[in-house]
Formats: sequence, C-alpha cells, structure tokens
Amino acid sequence: MKRFRFLLLSLCFFSGVLRAEQVTFEFEAEAATVVGQPFGFDVPRLTVVRGLFSYDTDTPDERSGDPDRGRFDLSGSWRFRAEFLGHVITGSTQAAASTNLFGHSLSFNDGGDRDNTGDMAFDDVTRNDVSVGLGISGSAEDLLDDQLPEVFRFRRRAPFRFAAHTFSLKDDSGTMLLQLCIVRQWPIVPVILSIDYSPTGAMLKWCSQFEQTYAVDASTDLVNWVVVLPQVAGQLIDTTVTDVFADRLGKGVPPPPDLSYRIRETDPQGEP
Repeated sequence: MKRFRFLLLSLCFFSGVLRAEQVTFEFEAEAATVVGQPFGFDVPRLTVVRGLFSYDTDTPDERSGDPDRGRFDLSGSWRFRAEFLGHVITGSTQAAASTNLFGHSLSFNDGGDRDNTGDMAFDDVTRNDVSVGLGISGSAEDLLDDQLPEVFRFRRRAPFRFAAHTFSLKDDSGTMLLQLCIVRQWPIVPVILSIDYSPTGAMLKWCSQFEQTYAVDASTDLVNWVVVLPQVAGQLIDTTVTDVFADRLGKGVPPPPDLSYRIRETDPQGEP
C-alpha cells in the first residue's frame, strides 16, 4: 500500500473569549456508576455521553450580598443537551447556576421538579422527573469573583484528587453518575485529529463544534485545493467523514501520493 502524506495538526484547543455574553461548552463523559435503569433501560458502565451546556454571563447574582458565592437564575439563556446510546436529553429554558470561590467551582442544576428550574425532555418528550446536576472545579484563575465566568478551564482525569467534578443524569427509574473526560469552550478550532486511509478512501476525524458547518478540501501541493466535501454538519466533540477517492478519481485509479487535507468552517450554504 502506498504511503500518503497528510496535513495533520496537533491537539484540539479552544479560542478564549475575552468578552462575551453567551458562553457555550461541549463535553464528553463516561458513566462511571449506573444505579437502576435510568430512562427505562440498561445503561452499560462506561457508556459515553456527549453534550453541551450554555449560559449568559450577564445573568445577575441573586446573592449580591455574598462576595464568595453566587446564585443565578438562567431563565431564557440556559441550554443543555446530552446524547448517548441513540437518545437525547435536552434542558429546560430555565436552570439554576452557582459559583463558589472557596472551591473555585461552577455548578448547574436543571429539571427534576426543583425550585427555579423547568421540565427537561427525553427524546423530545417533556418529563418532570428528568434532571441534571453538573459541577466543575477549576482554579483561582478561573473564578476571579463570584460572577459567572467568561472562560473556565477544565482539568482532565489526572488531577482529579485536586479538582473534583460531579455530574449526574437521572429520572425516577435510575441514575447515571458520570465522569467528565473532555470539556471544550466555543469557539472550537477545527483541528484534524486523525486520518485513516485505505486503497479507496480516507477517513478524517477533527475537533468540531455542534451545528457548525464545515468543508473538507484536498491538495497535492498545499497551494491548490479542491473541495471534496462541501457541507458537513459538525457533531458534538468531533466529526468523522470519509473522502472516497474512488468516486472522484475512478475505480482502480490510485490516489496521489502527496495527498493532504484541510478543514474549513463554512455557512450552511457552503461559503467560507
């Protein structure tokens, strides 16, 4: 098999927002513990859950007299989505958030018939027993005061003994206790993670932003580029597609040995 040269970039990262109102994070988590049959079916341990959450940093603090703790009613600005095993959980339009300077923590609660929260939905069916509890610990640099932060970094598993993260999804049938593995803040740079190739095609995987549209270009000289996939809808955390060269070049025609790829953000009409 011929060896191809591909355009590969390093690990994903986010572009920090210096001043923003609506802040959005995507996450990937694993079901570390499962109790009962949450949402009516067996959820295997280590099931992967991918999703996002969003809030408005201009939300006023209901605890204005406490400089170390903040509490926020996210009515109208909260967005939550979690996908696992072909199912989707969506948040209400109303959730509660809190900050704590002592633990440098940021937490959110939605659903479950709690005070100041609305009804969440499971597979587009509104239910008052579905709830999410999400807590992330950062560092002193992440919470300079008790307000909702514009940028909040995430520390992966290795330092969990120093930074605790709590995450649960549950209903009346059971509970999923999750361990966060990845948290990325929008905007997410579309960095290529891997390319696996065969004699007929190349499978590309890149860091993606949910609902963002991308184009995939190919080149043999890194100067002249050809659009091979004009509109690809971004998925949570990462997106995987296949460029089938056999369809473009003809069956039995080998691809150029110096084939490189790049990913571009576009609008839904395919314009950069």
